[in-house]
Amino acid sequence: MIRRLLAMGLAALLTLLVMMALHYTINRAPKILTGADTFVDAFYCPNIPTSCTEDDFSPVTLPHFADPPIRGDKHHATYKIPVENKIAADRIPALLAPIFSDGIIVWVNNTRISPDRVTTGPMNHNWNRPLYTPFDASVLKPADNTVTIHLAALPPRPIHLHPIHLGPAKTLEFQGQMIQVARLTYVRGLTGVIIFSIFPMLLLWSMHRQDRMFRWVTLTLLASLVAVLNLSFPNADLFFENWRVIWNIALSLQIYFIYRYIRDRFWPNSFFPLDNFVTLGLAFSIILFLVFGRSQYLYAVLGLHMVSIFMVLIGLSEFILNWRASDRVTRLHLLVLVWIAGIGLSDLIYYYVDAEWVFRPLSGLAYFVLGVGIFAILFNRLGQTIRQYEGLTNSMQSTIEQRTAELEAAQQKVLEIQRQQVIADERQRIMMDLHDGVGGQLVNMLAYMEQANQSDTVLRTSLEDALRDMALVIDSLDGSDDLGTVLASLRDRLEPVLDGHSIRLHWDTENCPSLLGDDASRCLGVARIIQEAITNALKHARAENIQLVSDNTSITVSDDGCGFDVETVTATKRGIHSGIGLIGIRKRAAALGLKVHIHSDTGGTQIVIQF
Repeated sequence: MIRRLLAMGLAALLTLLVMMALHYTINRAPKILTGADTFVDAFYCPNIPTSCTEDDFSPVTLPHFADPPIRGDKHHATYKIPVENKIAADRIPALLAPIFSDGIIVWVNNTRISPDRVTTGPMNHNWNRPLYTPFDASVLKPADNTVTIHLAALPPRPIHLHPIHLGPAKTLEFQGQMIQVARLTYVRGLTGVIIFSIFPMLLLWSMHRQDRMFRWVTLTLLASLVAVLNLSFPNADLFFENWRVIWNIALSLQIYFIYRYIRDRFWPNSFFPLDNFVTLGLAFSIILFLVFGRSQYLYAVLGLHMVSIFMVLIGLSEFILNWRASDRVTRLHLLVLVWIAGIGLSDLIYYYVDAEWVFRPLSGLAYFVLGVGIFAILFNRLGQTIRQYEGLTNSMQSTIEQRTAELEAAQQKVLEIQRQQVIADERQRIMMDLHDGVGGQLVNMLAYMEQANQSDTVLRTSLEDALRDMALVIDSLDGSDDLGTVLASLRDRLEPVLDGHSIRLHWDTENCPSLLGDDASRCLGVARIIQEAITNALKHARAENIQLVSDNTSITVSDDGCGFDVETVTATKRGIHSGIGLIGIRKRAAALGLKVHIHSDTGGTQIVIQF
């Protein structure tokens, strides 16, 4: 709570400094008007001209601020300003009153040179526009000329008159047009900009209802439009007392909407205990203003604007408390809000405290700063949207590339599956052809030999070897790429043959080595080596036991037969029988990247296949 109060105090100090800077740079800056005479010495009477006597006038220096008694429903004041005639005879004279309040009538040597919009009809409110009025040169005398000015203002507006200028019409006309552009034309242009900004903001609000930023900016523009109309068209056909009620409420709502925008834009998830108090206070002050705005206007409007000042201080204090964690955009908001607060404080002092402190209202400048701030906010949001769009585009592009790569991989996988299916179908066809064709022929030949009592042992053995070899080929075509599975099939085919020769097979393949790059053909090659080793033992070793043992690195085939001389057998080209023989075993092992170690003696033979 203490930090909050200190931050609000610092916010008030910043607002005061901005107001003083505006006061001394804009209002106190010397106004140099070349080609015309400026008059600052005058005589003041707090009454209408016809009721003023010579004794009622007192000398004053312009600019002069006054709060004369109310006569009828207006303040009235009369100024008499002695002027010198330095205008060439061939030039049209003119008078320029840059700043005054509110309605004005001007006489030169008792000749009225401006329209009467004070005593007849609705009174003009020209507090934010200059008076330029040319007149006939015959009105001026060579010496002792007097300009009489009648000013009138509706309470609580003060009476004020700044130095006037007398000179050639062409010179003062240009100066008057420049002042008109600076104070009124640009405000009307700003009004048009606000009107045209409301429509796209309404569209954005309708499209992004979840984003409360667009809601508060749109409502701020609507309230600003109502408030700025008072600057653009001060003489609109609307009863003044009604208009100032609407105008003051619009100002307070405008500040409230800015406050809510700041809350939702920067601290949407935090809860200010003062939020409910601010909302209720604003609603209560608006109700009091509507009820007592006519009879007790000064107190009612001060109560309304005190709530507005409180909201501004809360918003500024929040920026100050979060200054270190804020970014460039947040600090831009603080800058805009401080300037608006300084201008608002200046106008509040002008209307309700002492107009002489600040010389003239600066409301138009406030809306210019607000407009610049809103457009900066929108352009920043546009930049964020573009960056988000680019980020989304890049993300989508990355996603598309990723999905494309995944799709290509999936397509390759499908093609590979289709290729494998084609290969599997072709294998199946070959298996059927071998089984039903060659296999059937071999079986028929063996059956024929049995029926014909043929005792050709060599032929029978060759047929049986051919059947077993074909069985291995069929097993390999079955597509199995697991060595353990292939060895199990080989065991199933060898056991009946060994049982027929009264040879016991001891089989231990619980730990089977891993064949690098396992596929069906490599597994078939290993099975052929093992089959050849067992077949050799069956045919030539006269063994009673054959053992196959495997571990993680090798497969060992051993028997308890008669053995042989390894060097003698491997020295011959055809080995120990007409088949592949030991040379074929070694060649096949070398083709598979394996090593074969053969040891044989009278106690038996051992063949080790090293992986």
